[in-house]
Amino acid sequence: MRKLKVETKTKVTSSSSHELSPVVKLSPEDLLDSKISTVAGVPKMLFGKRGTMANISLPPPFQLNPKYSRTIRFLTTSVAATVSVIELFGVLGGICTVANTTISLCASSLRIRELRIWPSSASTGESVSVEWFSTLDSRTPDEDVARNIPGGIMVTGCLAYRPPKKSLVGDWINVTATSSANLFNITVPSGCVVEVDLDWTMPLEYSTSSTLYQQTVTTGNLGNYYYLALDGPTSNKIVPIPGYPTTH
Repeated sequence: MRKLKVETKTKVTSSSSHELSPVVKLSPEDLLDSKISTVAGVPKMLFGKRGTMANISLPPPFQLNPKYSRTIRFLTTSVAATVSVIELFGVLGGICTVANTTISLCASSLRIRELRIWPSSASTGESVSVEWFSTLDSRTPDEDVARNIPGGIMVTGCLAYRPPKKSLVGDWINVTATSSANLFNITVPSGCVVEVDLDWTMPLEYSTSSTLYQQTVTTGNLGNYYYLALDGPTSNKIVPIPGYPTTH
């Protein structure tokens, strides 16, 4: 059988020692020889037209579970609320798995991109504020900031809030987080429009026995899908706008 051509090259390691590592190269005759299937353990099909081993390009990682971006809109009554992990997950909704008792939420992870508030023109002089929580109070300066609506202004602009990087909601949160952990405070007058801009994922498989969060409600038809209030079904003061199926 014809001998394969094997070249060698010098390889310098970090310890300044020298090693000889083989560089396999096939001649055109070898490429056409059907009796040769592998060279140095490498399938012949991986060698390029010139006989040198071709670069191997593997498919990139592929995310199996779905990932979405979503904006949910709410209307408010006068409220100063603290939003927890489970309440934020609830705005994306879930399926009623126990009639008049349990909503099994569908999101497996999420993050807030932006929170927007359009104050009511009737809420003259009332404060609008959002306070983001961090793991340590010392990570944020000691300051109280409020935005007030001057009297006589009939059309108000949008107030936009983005979570700081070091806040609890400054990155992704998944269902391994403590459901009762508080994420931010929100103070809004009655009649405001609130939007929450989110990225979120669903699990690859869904079942009522999964580790997803569950919220307790007082009304709900088995199998129906419901969106919950930003401040949770118990407080229920920052509710999804008409058109969303909701309960509390």
